[in-house]
Amino acid sequence: MKKLVATSIAVMGMAVSMPSSANFIGGIDFGALGSAGLHLETATLAETFVDGTVGEHLLGYGLVTTLNGSSSYCAVGTCSLYFTFDYTVSSFNGSQVTFDKGDVNLYRGAANINLLSQDSNANWATITTGMTQWLHLKGHTFADPIFDSASGYTGPLTYVLNGNGNLTGASLSESGQGMLDVQYDWGMLDVAAFLDGNSESDNMLTPGLADVVLTTSTNNKVLNPFDQSGPLADSCKTRTPQSGDWCLQGTMNARGSVIPEPATLALSGLALLGLGVARRRKQD
Repeated sequence: MKKLVATSIAVMGMAVSMPSSANFIGGIDFGALGSAGLHLETATLAETFVDGTVGEHLLGYGLVTTLNGSSSYCAVGTCSLYFTFDYTVSSFNGSQVTFDKGDVNLYRGAANINLLSQDSNANWATITTGMTQWLHLKGHTFADPIFDSASGYTGPLTYVLNGNGNLTGASLSESGQGMLDVQYDWGMLDVAAFLDGNSESDNMLTPGLADVVLTTSTNNKVLNPFDQSGPLADSCKTRTPQSGDWCLQGTMNARGSVIPEPATLALSGLALLGLGVARRRKQD
């Protein structure tokens, strides 16, 4: 009995110590915060200009620069996460825009790529055709009372992404926020299962839960020089940016809660099982 109890305590010690160790999912190290059930990403972002036509597509892409505070988040060797997104405009009133459809795809690349060394079309092709499919996220419908009460907004009261923007002279800026759900139809199943946390309230009348909240902030002050020298962004620093031009560069943040590391749960269960057996034997 003493031996069994000692073994159970040792297993419990392993379970307690696991969250502070590396948390490797899909070739990525989520670190101690991942083991604790959290994830927070920061990313560079490039996106197209939309003029508000209903049905118009907003495209974007970028590099995840930090994951849970670390810029070296590859589990083994050198790699980085990249993403693309495609949202569809549902309403527009001159400075506020909403989207009712959206998809975000993440890819794991073997090495860091300088996204300002070629134009945006080439970046998009490099990410989508030369990297490992990692995770698919789809827009989650939510409500934003602050956005809804803004002066002059007359669009739908729910959406999967909303944004505010302004064009003053040659200065263009934008901010946006949205919610996302993990999908299992594309990418790595272990990544989807890990990030499928259902932790973020969507503020609907019948409340639901999303997996990820994202925010964006962009402007046209510094653009991809290869876009500007060609036809992809030559209108972006004038008073007449063209729909579909790569006019915005900035940052994106994403956050959510995750499923604790399976190994930690398994060891905890094993420890409790061992203690249960020891307790029954003592009673005998």
